[in-house]
Amino acid sequence: MTADQRVEICATPPDEHGVSGTYSYNFATGLAISELYFETQDNRFSTKYYRADHEGVNTMGLGLVRGDHVYSVHLTGMDGRYVSAAQLHVYDSIADFDSERGEAEALRLYCEPGSVRVNWDFIRP
Repeated sequence: MTADQRVEICATPPDEHGVSGTYSYNFATGLAISELYFETQDNRFSTKYYRADHEGVNTMGLGLVRGDHVYSVHLTGMDGRYVSAAQLHVYDSIADFDSERGEAEALRLYCEPGSVRVNWDFIRP
């Protein structure tokens, strides 16, 4: 991603069971109108890059489904503390997103870790 591009993935406030009903995805450059904005109730969680014995540092992914595609963010870091790497992926199908094989995405963008703001409760399964 370029320095002036941004992606925001948000959720409505959780209900009494701690579940958000609607998620939104917003991709824009600078202060321009969004190039891609959608809302969905269909979200996925990925642990395809998760490794259990990694001293607390791990990768989690959250994907939002739009039509046949899944738009996701994969964050590597210490859960609840910091992000050391961030990537945006676009998958051509839910099956590709859910697959345990890596490198299944159609598009991968890298983010500057220091630019990422995370609500860790939101990104957990």
